[in-house]
This record gives sequence, structure tokens and C-alpha cells, in this order.
Amino acid sequence: SVNYLGGITWSECYDWAFDDTTKATATLFVPCGSKSEYEDYADDYYTERWGDFQHIEEQTPYSVVLTVNVDTMGTAVWECAEGGVLLTATPAASHRFVQWSDGETSNPRTIELVSDTSLEAQFAWGVYYTLTVASENAARGSATGGGTFIQDTVVTLTATPLYGYHFTQWSDGDTANPRQYTVTANATLTASFSPNQYTLTVLCDSDQGTVSGGGSYDYKTSHSIEATPLTGYHFTQWSDGETTNPRNVTLTQDTLFTAEFSINVYTLTVTAGEHGTVSEGGDYEHGTEVTLTATPDEGYHFSQWSDGETANPRTVVMTADITLAAGFAPNRYSVTALVGCGEATVNTVEATADSADYGTTVVLTAIAGEGHYFMNWTDGTVENPRTVTVTQDTVLSACFAVYTYTVTVGCNEERGSVTAEGATGEGGAYRYGDTATLTATANEHWHFVKWSDGSTDNPMKVVVKSNLEYTAIFAIDQHVVTVNSADAAQGTVMGGGKVDYGGEATLTAQAKTGYHFSHWQDGNADNPRVVTVTCDTTFTAYFEANEPDGIADVYEAAGVNVKVVDGCIIVEGAEGRQVRLYDAVGRRLADSHRHLSAGIYLLQVDGLPARRVVVM
Repeated sequence: SVNYLGGITWSECYDWAFDDTTKATATLFVPCGSKSEYEDYADDYYTERWGDFQHIEEQTPYSVVLTVNVDTMGTAVWECAEGGVLLTATPAASHRFVQWSDGETSNPRTIELVSDTSLEAQFAWGVYYTLTVASENAARGSATGGGTFIQDTVVTLTATPLYGYHFTQWSDGDTANPRQYTVTANATLTASFSPNQYTLTVLCDSDQGTVSGGGSYDYKTSHSIEATPLTGYHFTQWSDGETTNPRNVTLTQDTLFTAEFSINVYTLTVTAGEHGTVSEGGDYEHGTEVTLTATPDEGYHFSQWSDGETANPRTVVMTADITLAAGFAPNRYSVTALVGCGEATVNTVEATADSADYGTTVVLTAIAGEGHYFMNWTDGTVENPRTVTVTQDTVLSACFAVYTYTVTVGCNEERGSVTAEGATGEGGAYRYGDTATLTATANEHWHFVKWSDGSTDNPMKVVVKSNLEYTAIFAIDQHVVTVNSADAAQGTVMGGGKVDYGGEATLTAQAKTGYHFSHWQDGNADNPRVVTVTCDTTFTAYFEANEPDGIADVYEAAGVNVKVVDGCIIVEGAEGRQVRLYDAVGRRLADSHRHLSAGIYLLQVDGLPARRVVVM
């Protein structure tokens, strides 16, 4: 008898003739791919030479067993082919072939049989495509909705602009937002954003001054505005209390600034020594005309004003602060009084006398100018005013010096430090009129706010005309906590905002119907979650869809309990049952009790529905 196994037709085995003396019973196996071994025996007489077939007679054909991971997902068949066996895996509708159990992904594939062979064709449900959703500029906004989806899945894409920007369109020209998108192939969609435009309005009283810098500008751009007073006016402040002029403003919304001006007010100071009087001085607005009259006492006459003008009365127009002293002289005597030493430019000396001749007593008065004080006369006398008896021509000079002052600065040293520079006097003293430069330096996590007089300039320059004391005020830094949902269609997040350095923020993720909170982007699963804020930071909440109704009940009814312990999936109540574990793309894994990396897995016990298990 002759048996054969696939690969050739019966006619290719040829008719073998046996005579009575050599006829014997033999079994001839013809494994797939071995046809060529027998073609050399085409002549009939060779069929009687069984000795030529001994190397064939002892061979055994190999079995091929094909299975599939889930019977409903597809089929697997084999057939003989040149070079071995052709394996073909055919997925069912809405399913896809993943790989063979030996890891090979070719389909169909040809293998050479060298032993009994068992292979499993592994299928997964559905055809998946990757939808990539991105922002053209992350500094302007973000886009969500991307991922891996089964063909024809309808997903919601959402473009979320940051404050100051607005969504314009998707890269395919669609302007809907949110939009519904049907996944039919791998695709990438990019959201574009543009800055909002805001109006910067600058106003003032046109009778007092002018302003510049208004217009329409993009969000967060910086622009200079300036107020220019007309003659006789001065800028005081902007409508928000800021006194810097010109100033830069950064637009984050429609903004109105009004420049405020005030008319200049000048002080007229009029003084007179003994032996005369003058009309009063006072405060006057710019452009005011004031008439001054110097009236000498009996026996004296007006000599001149301190600016050298001799008109009396005289009219002055107030365009600046004016200090004038009326000088009087005795009618018959001449006394020479000089500024002989010291800083003389702002100081004067007045000499007055009685109306008599020889032996007349004369009063000399040294008048210190602003910021100065009288020290002594050149003869060493410190009396002022002083009385001298005139017995000869007399020349006396007055010596003056500049006042010195202290500038004291301070702050809370746990928050920062302050310095004062610019002293020109001995021992760090400031001479009258010196400019002191005050600098506040904040410690780490603090920032300068203002000085105790309300000024926000830093460094700040002040003209010293008296003893001064300033305190620098600091405030703790604040940081922004930004909270996002990885998919706004699945849930929302609360708890963001500005928080003091070292403060706490409570973050809460709220899942929408059909979903549950999974974890934050850093793997933390606390919800609500309390974080300590030390810098600007962003937290993103991830949500997952709830299991389809009924799967958990089916497992419970079947006496099966599934749980995850330390990265391992534990199945209780499955003794004697077939347990299969697959990864997210349908590849079968060997052992459900091994330590698994974080991800989503499919578990099937006997014929129960595949259940999704999440390992974190």
C-alpha cells in the first residue's frame, strides 16, 4: 500500500509494478515540499527496488495545528506550498490580524516543516488610526481630542486659547470649535490662534496739556504713553495713580488712561530787614502779576531789592518761585557789609543805622540763603544780628556754611535690604541739595512693592533738604497654578490660580457622566489633591471611560474576582478555567501574574466577555 501526505497529486506518485519475488508492502510518505525527492524515480522499473526507498520509508510526516486567540475574531488555515506550508489568517468583520504566537507579523506566510508545528493567529477588534491634535503655538493656546481610535469613531476636538488670544481655524480650514471629527485614517490637525486686539485710549484736558500713544494694539504688547503739560502747568498723575511720565503700558484689555495736570503755583517770599517793611508775599498761580512795595522807616531809604532791581514799587510776574529781600540804607551813612567766606551765592548781608553821624550804632544782619546758615563774621564775632558803633569806615564780612542732614533707610530684613548712596558730607552726611539714591533689594521669593511715602521708583532719587527716613516695603512672590483636563469631553478640573510662594492649592478633578478620574500627569491619583506651590506649574487630569454595563456583573455572577496588586493582575475563582491576557492592541500575554508596566489590558476567562483591566 502507498500513503502520501499532501504536496503532490496521486498521478505524480507513478504506477509501480511488482513481480512476485520482489513485491512487498511499503508505506511511502510525501511531506509538503518534498516532491522533488521522488521525481528521479520516473521509470517504472525503479519501483521494484525498495532498497532505493529505505531512506524515505522511515520518515514520518509532521502535523500542523492552527488556532486563533478568539474564535469570533477570525480563522487560520494552512495548505501545501512550494518550500513548505502556506499559513493564512483571515480576520472577521471589524477585526484585524495582529501577529502569530511566535511573534511573526507576516500574513500570509510560508514555513518549512521540520517538526510538528502549532501556531496561534492573534486578532484584535477594530482597525485603529492615530489622530494627532496639536497647537500651532503653545504660548497662545492648546488643543485636545487626539489619540488612537477605531475607524469611523466620532471624536470631539477642542481648541482652547490662552487669555488674550482667540482661535482662528484648524489646519484643514475648518473654523468650528469645538468640532466633531470622524476618524477614517491617520491624520494630524493643528489649531491656530491669533492675539486679541485691545484699544489704548489716552485723554487729557486740552487746555492744560497734550497726550500721545493711544491706538489699537495686539494683546500683551508694550506701548509708551506720554503727557506733555502746556506752559504754566505740570503733570501730576495718570488716572490710575501712576506718576511715571512717559510710561510703558502692556495691553491685556481695553484700557483708558487720563493724564491729570495742575496749574503751577509759585511762592513769592518777600523779606525786609530793620528800618523798613515790605508788602506780603504768598502763593500765586502761574502768570499772576504781583506788585511789591518797600517802605523804609524814618531816617532810612530803600536801596534795592536783593536781585539788584531798584524800582519801588515793582511788579513781578509769577513764572517761578521768587525770593526777594528789600534793602534799606541810612540816609547819611555808609556801612560796607560783605559776604566774605563760605558759600556766598545765595547769602546776603544787610546793614542798617540810626539817623545820627559819628558814633552811630549800626546793626549788621547776615541773612542765610536757602539751605545755609550763618557761622561768624570775619573778626570772629558770632553775634547775628550784631550792633557796631561806627567810628571809622568799617568793613565786615559774614561767613556761611551749608546745612547737613541724615538719610535713614530701613526694611524687614527677612524680606530684603536697602542702601542709600550719594552723601558728600563727612561721616556719610548729606549736604543741603545733595541727591540721595535709595535702592531696595528683595530677598529670594520676595519682591519690592513701594517706599513708605508711596513711591514705587526703585532705585529712587530724592533731593535732601531735611533729615529723611524711608522704609522699603516688600511682598511675597506669587506663582500661577494652571489646571487642565486631558480631554474636556471627559471631565473638568478646578483649583488653579495665583498662590503665594509656599502656599497650598487644592486641585479637584470632576469626571463627566460615563467617565471616572484616573490620575494626574505625574502619576499621582489623589483627588482632591493638595500641592505646595513654589513655582509656576501645570497639572493635567486624565479620565477614563467606565466599563460597559454588565461586564463586572457577569464576572461576579461567574464567581470570578479580578484585582490589581503591585502591578500584577490577580484572578480569583478561575481555577480550572482558561485565562487569557492581552495587551491594548490584542497581543496575547503569557502570564497574568507577572509584574506589568502601567497600561490597559484585556482579560478573558473561558467564554466570558473580555474585561478591561487598568494597571497604574
